[in-house]
Amino acid sequence: MKPPKAKRIPHPHELHGDVREDDFYWLKDRTNAEVIHYLEEENRYYDEIMHPLKEQTEQIYQSMVDRVPDSEVKVPVQHGQFFYYSLLDKNKQYPIYARKQATNRELLTKATEEVVLDLNELAAKGEYLSVTMQRINTEHTRLAYLENRDGTDRYTIYIKDLGTGELLPDRIPDVFLYGSMEWSRCGEYIFYITVDEGQRPYRLWRHRLGSDVESDELIFEEKDMTFTLLVTKSQSGKFIFVHSRSKTTSETRLLDADSPLTPLQLLDGRREGIEYDVEHWGDDLLILTNEGS
Repeated sequence: MKPPKAKRIPHPHELHGDVREDDFYWLKDRTNAEVIHYLEEENRYYDEIMHPLKEQTEQIYQSMVDRVPDSEVKVPVQHGQFFYYSLLDKNKQYPIYARKQATNRELLTKATEEVVLDLNELAAKGEYLSVTMQRINTEHTRLAYLENRDGTDRYTIYIKDLGTGELLPDRIPDVFLYGSMEWSRCGEYIFYITVDEGQRPYRLWRHRLGSDVESDELIFEEKDMTFTLLVTKSQSGKFIFVHSRSKTTSETRLLDADSPLTPLQLLDGRREGIEYDVEHWGDDLLILTNEGS
């Protein structure tokens, strides 16, 4: 079998008076029947070329698998009354996220394990699955997580009731893959960041559990194309921080996590070349900055 060759279709990109030719731009359309056919031909060519090495490939793979422990467990991290951790079984493709209720680390061996999220149950055979962020509400009764099945930076928020194991009807699409969602302290609201056409995180929304996503309120929009949005929560859990950042400049707004309906407060307006991070401590905000350094 000869290697397949993709046809060339002239497609000039023009920017700032500069023309850049890309004859294979047409392969970008993943729904095009010709693109699909070409990729299938590439796969068939690969299978034929690699067939003589099939046995050797399997031997190498198996020797790698034999060196993998039967299971790997990450060190449990305490959050409130629970210790959270993940474990990976060598016979499964995805990790399992679990927790144990204990007052201290010495009691973990006797505590009962509770599975919070098993990605192997979510994944359909042969399909792509990515779960990035996971956020537990203050009461440790609900889990919000980001899921994607097409390989883009557009994720969907799902919310799981940890008591029943069922998913809530809330589905929030087009959310950025990380740094993009936090709970209010009461657990009735989720703040999340969506992406634009270029998959840039730029809009912050407030969602009330049980309500229609169409009714979610836009809290803030980053209109400068050189900046992106990021949302985090202070280690104390008291504040939600909304960060606007470019490569050289940052700006932060905050919201009291106990008062999710109040407006954002600007800490320090953006100034070119000045970057800063914020953390809460007691009655103060600690600010780490490059200004004057």
